[in-house]
Amino acid sequence: MLLIIAFSLIYVEIKNSIVRNIFTHVIVQVFNKWEVRTMVVLSLLLQVCLVRCADTRRKYRGKWLPIVEVTVWSVFLLADWMANVVLSILLRGEVGHKDVVIWTSFMIWHLGSPYNITAYTVEDNELWLRRGFGMLVQVGEALYILIKFKSPIGPLNFVAILIFVAGFLRYLERVLVLRSASQKQLRDSLTSKKDTSEETTIIRTGRINFAMLNEYLCVPDQISFLRKAHLSSIIHKPLFTQLPFRVSKEFHNDRVFINPESSEDAFRLVGAELHFFYDLLYTKISLYVTHYRLSFSLRIFCLLSAASSLLALAMIHKQRQSTNNYHKKGTTDDNENVDIMITYLLLVGAMALDAHSFAVDARAMAWTRIWLPISPKWLNSKLSAHRARRKLKSMGQHDLVDYYIKAAGTSKLSRLVKFIDMHTGNYFQIYWYGHWKPIDRDLKDFIFCCLKKKRNLFETENFKFEFLTKLLAEFQSDGVSKRKSEEKGVSSAEDKEWVMDTTDFTRCVFLWHIATCLVYYDDLDKSQLCTTGKYGKIGKSLSDYMMYLVLARPLMLPLGFSEATNRDTYKEAQVFFHNEMKANWRDARKQFTLGLLAFNPEASSFYHGTSHENFSALFKGCVFGKKLQALVSEHRWDPEEKWKFISEVWMDMMTYAAGYCSWQQHADQLRRGGELLTLVSLLMAHFGLCTHIRRSEEADEDPESNSSFLGGEPFDDF
Repeated sequence: MLLIIAFSLIYVEIKNSIVRNIFTHVIVQVFNKWEVRTMVVLSLLLQVCLVRCADTRRKYRGKWLPIVEVTVWSVFLLADWMANVVLSILLRGEVGHKDVVIWTSFMIWHLGSPYNITAYTVEDNELWLRRGFGMLVQVGEALYILIKFKSPIGPLNFVAILIFVAGFLRYLERVLVLRSASQKQLRDSLTSKKDTSEETTIIRTGRINFAMLNEYLCVPDQISFLRKAHLSSIIHKPLFTQLPFRVSKEFHNDRVFINPESSEDAFRLVGAELHFFYDLLYTKISLYVTHYRLSFSLRIFCLLSAASSLLALAMIHKQRQSTNNYHKKGTTDDNENVDIMITYLLLVGAMALDAHSFAVDARAMAWTRIWLPISPKWLNSKLSAHRARRKLKSMGQHDLVDYYIKAAGTSKLSRLVKFIDMHTGNYFQIYWYGHWKPIDRDLKDFIFCCLKKKRNLFETENFKFEFLTKLLAEFQSDGVSKRKSEEKGVSSAEDKEWVMDTTDFTRCVFLWHIATCLVYYDDLDKSQLCTTGKYGKIGKSLSDYMMYLVLARPLMLPLGFSEATNRDTYKEAQVFFHNEMKANWRDARKQFTLGLLAFNPEASSFYHGTSHENFSALFKGCVFGKKLQALVSEHRWDPEEKWKFISEVWMDMMTYAAGYCSWQQHADQLRRGGELLTLVSLLMAHFGLCTHIRRSEEADEDPESNSSFLGGEPFDDF
């Protein structure tokens, strides 16, 4: 924020000398005449664009995600910078317009930011104190302008003061929202002043009056759904502070509202929760819900301030037109008319943006109240579309085999593009050769059933924490292969063939992904994929998604040498290509797959003199691929059973990654539309499969604690 103010002052200081030295006197005059007017209008347009961009970044997931991120980031910074530049220019006294005082007040209004974006990243919330200091500087600057350059028209100054007060309150609201979303404040909000020192390490949550809970949820379906999601988000809010906490027996046994639900309803519920978490961390909407009286009053005041200012300005200008002095001919009259039009545009724009904010505020207040001032049936019908939007609809996919074939160019340009891409984060590989696919019902059912099985195993062990850590790390101990060995009666020697000799999780993803791709394409070429049922599609989708995470979201996974493995594996893959492979993609892919499955490292000099630690990912993937195919050809497994085994391995890897990923990373991904891994992590928290959650075995200490929630009065958080 302070950097933006500094750049604004630098621009104001150097612009005049640069413009005078480069352009003619006529152009300089035009520039000085229209500079502030243009910037004031641009400031309003940036506010409108910011509202649209904030909605887009919440929902968009696709190939153009980097462009969306850069666009939102640019608009977010430009909106603040433009308002600061206008204030700096007005402070120098270079503009003699009568409407300067009103324009100054509107710049403070714009710095308050729209309702749906207050921070670009989670780290912005931690800098709330810096933003508050910047607010004091900018508000002081605006006050100085209002006092020094006050309008000769007295009523115009009163209108400017009214808009200034509303803008200051909006700006103060932004700073307070940033503060409430900071880590320290989030942690402080989870504990009561009555908490003892023992309560500071384990946050107790879920203590609630269940009679009041039934009344709160006894509403039409759509409203009940949103209330359940909001209550769940409050229960799981300690996750985003990295604090361990306890959940009452009732909520833990009920799996926090998803016990009787289907997979579709469960995913919709956690998707809605993530929307509430996004609102908490990046918008003002959480304030609309938690402090609804204050927020609603502020919305009314800002809306009435803009409306009354518009009415007052219309009366002032009408009165001025009735005087003889106002009917002067010349350019001054034309310039004054332009200034009046800009002022009206600012007022109408402020009213439109605040009316939109008011509508969001009113809707949030309506479904969170136990009593409803409007018909519940009407509100229920209006929220149906709102409910459908509150879910993650797509997941990233990246197929390495497909990429190796398509990117196997021999021209100098293709090699140059690949060289630049490898040294700039592999964005071209991720977003150009990757794709996004819908999260279908079969995948949701599979994930939901796998987590239910883990929950049942956890329950049979009486919810022992030591067993939970083993359960989440089942991938490392090859739990799936051991279970299959017990079912099939396979010897322990054969079972050990699936044990990986690496502790690098991302390398394991590379090995299993290459093996899965080879098996998938081999089954496709042999027309066996139709016999795999739904598991062939599920296993391939999970494999491509985990590969996408390794390349695009490495910080969400255990640290590993993902870039080095990706680079070395790509170089290894190019050795298998021949000129005849590059004529037709389908034939090239078939020959590439058969060549890798038939590759025998013992009889080849390919690895001669090369360390397996650096160049063995592709080779080991081929070995695992041949082992998977041998399950059908040698051990007489059914193809569907083989793919179920592959899908379960990938599910174990996903739950391991979900348990490892910090919730700070999950919070950071919400600004990119969210990730399936975050949904799985939150779903695991509902099932109690989270190391941050403890099941409270104590009975309620006293009746008063039974009616409290998170240390507050009943439903204060609603």
